[in-house]
Amino acid sequence: MKKKIEKKNRKKDKRKTKEKIEEKMKEKTEEKIEEKTEEKTEEKTKEKTEKKTEKKKQKKRQKKMKEKTKEKSKINKKLKTKKKSKMKKKNAKKKKKCKKRKKKV
Repeated sequence: MKKKIEKKNRKKDKRKTKEKIEEKMKEKTEEKIEEKTEEKTEEKTKEKTEKKTEKKKQKKRQKKMKEKTKEKSKINKKLKTKKKSKMKKKNAKKKKKCKKRKKKV
């Protein structure tokens, strides 16, 4: 009788240890899965922040380029207007000279 009881107890113990081991394994796998998901989320957030910073930098660059082009266009307009006014003055002088010559002849 004692042997039978001992045998049963051993079997129970074995089952319990197996169950414990299985539970530990399950916990470990769950922890690994959680860690992986956390890492993935961290990577995604890092990527998002990097993309945002890159976009901001690009916008700043574009603004600077627009400002530079505006400044250049302003300068070019001023130069063109100066050239036009000079040309008008020259043409006017030429016309006056021509008229004077025609009057003399």
